[in-house]
Amino acid sequence: MNNPVLLFDGVCNLCSGVVQFVLKHESEPGILFGTLQSEAARRYIEKLHIEPGDMSSVIFIDNNTVYLKSEAAFKIAGYLKTPWSWVRLFGLLPRSASDFFYDLIAKSRYRIFGKSENCFVPSAKFESRFLA
Repeated sequence: MNNPVLLFDGVCNLCSGVVQFVLKHESEPGILFGTLQSEAARRYIEKLHIEPGDMSSVIFIDNNTVYLKSEAAFKIAGYLKTPWSWVRLFGLLPRSASDFFYDLIAKSRYRIFGKSENCFVPSAKFESRFLA
């Protein structure tokens, strides 16, 4: 598969909001999406030997390379229209600093943004971009 894949927490309101933002601001439609709770995500995780501890992170797979946490966010930004693509420049910061802030948000995401009882369901327009 040549398309990049974004695996996200399907019950996290922040994560689902980010996916909707990416769908709206992609420079070219091409990223595929899957919830971490899906069978498709499980297959990717097994195939690419992603550690279970990485499941609290967004996972971005591009050219069979796995990106986690802030690095994933900066890689995803590279697929967005300007000015959003400029966010990838923050990837020049030390990873320890950017991951510190990523982890801070990730640990509080349910408390701040809430959690859904069911996984995110895309609109019919985008359904073909979501892995089952």
